This record gives sequence, structure tokens and C-alpha cells, in this order.
Amino acid sequence: MSKIIRLITIVAFLFSFFISYSQDKTIDSLKIVFQNSKIHDTTKLHVISTVMGEKYSLNEPNYYYLNTMLEKLAIKNYRKKNSPELHKIYAAMLAESYSSAAMGEERKRNFTKAFAYIDKSIALYKEAESYENMNFAIVTKGTLYSDIQEYEKAIACLFAPLKYFESAKGENSANGVCYVQTYFGQIYLKQGKFENSIASYQKANRYYDKLPAMTAQDKHARSYVYGNLGKCYFALKKYPEAINSYNQAIALAKSIGDQVTIDVILGKIACVKIEQLKFDEAEQILKQTLKSDFHPVATTGNYINLGELHYKKKEYDQADVYLSKAITLAKEHNLFELQQSASDLLYKVSAANKDYKKALEMYVLHDQLLDSSKTETSKNALIQQQLKYDFEKKEFNLKIDAEKKTAAKNNWLIGLSFLLLLFLLGGYFYYRNNRQKQAITVLEKNQIKQKLLITQMNPHFIFNSVQNIRSLINNNQNEQAVDYLGKFSKLTRQILENSNENYISLDEEVEMIENYLSIQQLLYENKFKFTVDVEEGIDKESIFLPPMLAQPFIENAIKHGLSNTFKDGKIAVHFYLKENKLFFEVTDNGKGFDTDKKVSNHKSLAMTITKERLVSYTKNKDFVVQTDNLFNPEGIVEGAKVVFEIPYIYEK
Repeated sequence: MSKIIRLITIVAFLFSFFISYSQDKTIDSLKIVFQNSKIHDTTKLHVISTVMGEKYSLNEPNYYYLNTMLEKLAIKNYRKKNSPELHKIYAAMLAESYSSAAMGEERKRNFTKAFAYIDKSIALYKEAESYENMNFAIVTKGTLYSDIQEYEKAIACLFAPLKYFESAKGENSANGVCYVQTYFGQIYLKQGKFENSIASYQKANRYYDKLPAMTAQDKHARSYVYGNLGKCYFALKKYPEAINSYNQAIALAKSIGDQVTIDVILGKIACVKIEQLKFDEAEQILKQTLKSDFHPVATTGNYINLGELHYKKKEYDQADVYLSKAITLAKEHNLFELQQSASDLLYKVSAANKDYKKALEMYVLHDQLLDSSKTETSKNALIQQQLKYDFEKKEFNLKIDAEKKTAAKNNWLIGLSFLLLLFLLGGYFYYRNNRQKQAITVLEKNQIKQKLLITQMNPHFIFNSVQNIRSLINNNQNEQAVDYLGKFSKLTRQILENSNENYISLDEEVEMIENYLSIQQLLYENKFKFTVDVEEGIDKESIFLPPMLAQPFIENAIKHGLSNTFKDGKIAVHFYLKENKLFFEVTDNGKGFDTDKKVSNHKSLAMTITKERLVSYTKNKDFVVQTDNLFNPEGIVEGAKVVFEIPYIYEK
């Protein structure tokens, strides 16, 4: 059988060598081979696997077309009754197809399917006793965790493969260490731990130096390592080291004719030159890249780099041209992150160029992209929750199975007694475990709910703000428009940033309230003045509280309390400590509360939302919002007051 396997490998190699000279007929050639019933299915599987690895990259549709063929043929034979050795071959081939499918789903950001595929792949490689490939698949699982920002789990996935490859003696052991260290570097880079990332990439390079010969695939992977080393040095402002790393990456890419990588890295070198204020050199490099064949990522990225170059040179019209092209390409090719970068930079360019209408358009576009990013983050949070539940369920089932096997070794009398005790204990722990899981699930859902609640700005407020900006622009009140847009942008960003936090400092909360009141003041044509006061002696930077609890009540005071006031309105916000409890108070000099209807529908909704959030934080279902009218000495209503306690954490 081993001779047959070697023969299959040779046939696969010769076939891949032959097709390497054909241009666009590879798929048709494979179809002819697959229709030939005289060729054994194992040969067909090895041929398609070899073609996928040698002919196509993960970016090409044909790679996944061939992978579908591989999967179907492998499944058909895996389900048959075969000899143990042949069964392992089919299991390994099916595992390979599932691993490729996982990477395909990763590129489509469908992580639920990606994790399902990679888990199947790992199990099948283990069944086939293909431990080297199993460890490569475990590393791939780590990259999936990295993509959903589960960095601790990602790093945990890498240690076992690293230990395996470091102790292995096969020809791929050094490649395995390079592969693992590269992903360590990538994870640290995503976390902003640049020194750790550099250390991992340097370890990978030391193992690359040990390879007897480097294949084209090795050179491509190593150019990626040098490119990311350059990124780390650039972030640390070590520009000579960054340039040196980028040049190493380009040399490797040139040796295998990888023009796309060359153009991407040249763009990064240009960014270094821009930071060094060597604008002419940067422009020459970037224009050189645009002479290459079009590639969406490289071309779009370098249009953005040219836009930044001209922005820093204060050549705003030219910057506008390049950034507009970048946004168009990013939209056409679904390059989400590049579209974010281009729209943010074009907003700054348009504002500097006093093109306020375009600045507003870019602000709205970038805000929409941020919302999409938030949606992606929420999806990832739900994926993490599902994965955590599946893991705990699997661990629990494994524990029960192990306990049953242990009990079976005892004699009948002791076994029955032990099983009875195990059943009782198992029931108790199962019940307790379920309660814990339910509590964790409720907590995580509540946290997601809090984030959704605090990121929901009043649609009327947003619409009116945008209309006000447009009105100011149309009336040529450009300075006021820029001021308004700046405040509105700052408030929106504050809310989006704080939506990811369960607690923020009192100092940050006060700043957000002041910004919100400033915008409302403009919106209501300055018919009121406001104060935001924190009791003397309170350390605003040491007290942390849930964000945006006060905003609905401040909005109610403006919208309803001052509804009959056309000038000289007053809004006063006050934070104070009483018996070591933090209180929020807002007062107005408006019409007060209706004595027949203590609160309006709007206020009832605000109180309901706030009570839901406070109950979640404090577990106190009896939480009360105090509402009172304010009277002058003659007993006439001259305003209203709302007070409630806010849970807080004190950290020095």
C-alpha cells in the first residue's frame, strides 16, 4: 500500500507540473481527469489537493471551486467501507477540505460556520492520525478566535502546536514553528503589543533561516513576516528598522514575482517617507505602484496614501481626487476597512478645504460605517457566547463519560451504590451548572442590551442636528456650521466609544453631558442656559458610573419642562454625595409636572429604561426616581426637580 501511495504522490506532482504551464484550462483539464473512471479516487484527490496548493491562492474563486470538488469526492469515499489505511487517507483529505472551507467562511466573516468546519477538520485529522496537519488546523482555529477578538483563546490554541513542532523531527517541523510564531506575531500586532509581536516575528525568521531550501510558498509567508515587522517598527517610530524590514519583504516578493505584495509594501514605505516629511520621495514611490496591474487592495490603499500625502502638503483638491477614487474602489470591492479610512480622511480634507457639504457627506458615510462595525462587534459577541456554551457543554459531557467508565470497573454492589451516588451528585452539579450558565447568559445579554440602549440617540435629535448644519451651510454661516458639526461629531463619537463600556469616569460623563447640552442649546436657539456642577470634594476621575443614565431626564427637562419657555430658561445638573451614596439631580425653571399626570409618556419611558438599567446593575427592583415641583414663596410652581441614586465604583 505504501508503494501505491508514493505512486499517487508522483502522479499528482507530474500532473501539477504539467498544468503549471497551462493558463486558464486547469479546471477543464481536471474535469476530464475526474470523468475518467479508470483513475482511482485517491489519485484524483491527491491531484486536486496538489493543484489547489500550487496553482491557486486563497483569494481566488477557483480555489474554493476545487475545494468543493475535493469535499464531495472525499465524503463519498469516507462513508464507504474501506481498509483502515485507505480510510485514513479519505479522512485526511476530507479534513483538508474542511480546513479550506473554514478559511473561506472566515473571509466571508461567517465565523459560526468557520468554527464548525475547523472543529470537524481537527477531529478528522486526529482520526487519520495525521498529527502534523491536525496541529496546523489548531493554529487556524486560533486565527479565528483572533478575528473575533478572543485573544486569550487564540493564544491558548497556539501553545500546543508550538510544542509539537518544536519537538518534531520531520521536514516540516521548522515550517510549523514559523507558522505558529507568525500567528503569535499577528495576534500581538492586533493587540498593539508591538514589542511582543517583533519578538515572535524574529523567532519565526530564525527558523526560516534553518530551512534547507525555501519554496515559493515559504518566501511568500516570510515576506508577510517582514511586512508586519515593518508595521511594528513604524508604530514605534523606528523608521530605519521599518524601511529595512519592508525592503526585505520586497526582495522576497520580487524573487517569486508577487507584484501585489511589492505594491502594498511600497505603499507602506511611502507612509514612512510621509512621516519623515520626505514628500517628493513618497509621491514618486506611490505613483510607481499605480503603473502596475490593477489590484483592489494595493491600488485602493495607495490612493489613500496619496490622499494623505497631499493632505499633509495642504494640496486639498489633489487629495480630494485620490480619496474619492479610493472610496469608489473600496465600495466596488467591499473593502470595508479601507472605505472607513478613506471617508475619515476625506472628511478632514473637505473641512480643511471649506467644502462643508462634502465634509458632512463624508461624516455621515463614516458614521454609517462605524454603525456597521458595531453590528459586526455585536455579532461577534453572540458568536463568542455560543462558542463558550458549546465548549462548556462538551466539557460537561466528557466529564460524565469519564465518571461512567470509572464506575464500570467496580463490582456490582459497589458499582450500583457508586452509580446512585454519582447520579445524585451529577444531578446536583448539573442543576448548579445550568443555573450558572443561565446567570452568565443573562448577564451577557444584559450587557449587550445596555450597549444597545446607550448607543440609541434620539432619531429626532439626530435629524434636527443634521438639518441645522445644512441650514447653516446654505445660509453661508460656515464658521457656525463647522462649530456645530465639530460638537455633534464629538458627541456621537463619545456615545459610540462609551457604548462598549459598562462604567466610565464621572469626569467623562460630565464632559458628555456638557457637550450634549451645548448642542441642545444651539438646537433650541439659545432659549436656555445651563450649568453642570459636581459637589466640591468629589474626585471625578476616581468615581466610575454607568454611562448615559442622566441624558433621558435632561432631555425631558428641556423638551417638556421648558416647552412654554421662549427665553431665560435654566437647566441645572448636579452630582453630589450623601451618606456615601452618589446622587444625580436635574432642575429646570419651566412649567413643572402636571399634578393630575405626575409624569408624561416621554418621561415614563425614560424612567422605565433607566430603571431597567439600574436594576441590572444593582439588582434592586425597588429603585425609585424622585420627581417634585419647585415652588416660590407664594406657592406658585416655578420649575421641576428629578433626583435618583446612581451606582458607582470608587478606584484610586
